[in-house]
Amino acid sequence: MAGIDKAAVAFTLAIVAIGVGFTFYMSEIQDASPVVRAPTVSTETSEPEASSSAGFGADLAEKIKAEAAAKEPQETVEVKEETMMEEKAMMEEKAMMEEKAMMEEKAMMEEKAMMEEKAMMEEKAMMEEKAMMEEKAMMEEKAMMEEKAMMEEKAMMEEKAMMDHKHTQ
Repeated sequence: MAGIDKAAVAFTLAIVAIGVGFTFYMSEIQDASPVVRAPTVSTETSEPEASSSAGFGADLAEKIKAEAAAKEPQETVEVKEETMMEEKAMMEEKAMMEEKAMMEEKAMMEEKAMMEEKAMMEEKAMMEEKAMMEEKAMMEEKAMMEEKAMMEEKAMMEEKAMMDHKHTQ
């Protein structure tokens, strides 16, 4: 009965450990939501138009400003894509680490269960050996008692024979 109780306790502990691990795993997944940044609105400031007589670098400056404005949205999209890819990689790595931890915990629990089963088997074998030794001791004691009874009976018969022999003389 004690072996069954130990197995039931081990099984219950295993279920509780799996439930706790699953709870932590799901909590981490729920908390690891993707980070979303609010879109940025760039406001363009209008500069007063320069007259053609403003200087010889005005056309060049305007051209550089136009190129810079055209490149800015493209760089923002690239940064956002990189950020999203990094976040995805981090989430995948975290999920893999959690899965690895769960697998290690499961392996430890299986090993513990096997060790407990082995201990129960050894205990059962020891109990069977003890029972056999007790049975052997009881059989030896019974044989000794029977031998003693036979010797006493034989002694009584010899005494009776001697008494009968004395009465017949």
